[in-house]
Amino acid sequence: METAENAYRGAPWHPRVMGWYAATLKLHRENRRAEALLREMRRAAGHDRRSPIGWGADDTLDRYERAVEEREPLAVVYTQDPNTAPLHSNPRWKALLEAMGLTK
Repeated sequence: METAENAYRGAPWHPRVMGWYAATLKLHRENRRAEALLREMRRAAGHDRRSPIGWGADDTLDRYERAVEEREPLAVVYTQDPNTAPLHSNPRWKALLEAMGLTK
């Protein structure tokens, strides 16, 4: 949580930072703050990009698939995020890793 808060303090205008911080808030069950931040992000950035982490397995995997299709550079970074651990047993996760060329 502290890392996301620090990133947000350093770049509160950046949509990726806002999305990551909102996902972190959601993971910590601070849903009101997360939703408020997402509303602000949409207003400030003009779009609805969110971190793929923290929105429920199906929604998270849907967003992750979209990020991979769009060649989002942070998709690779998110594979190492400990918050993605619950997704690792899902067959869709393996398919995403294969799509990114990250399987052995």
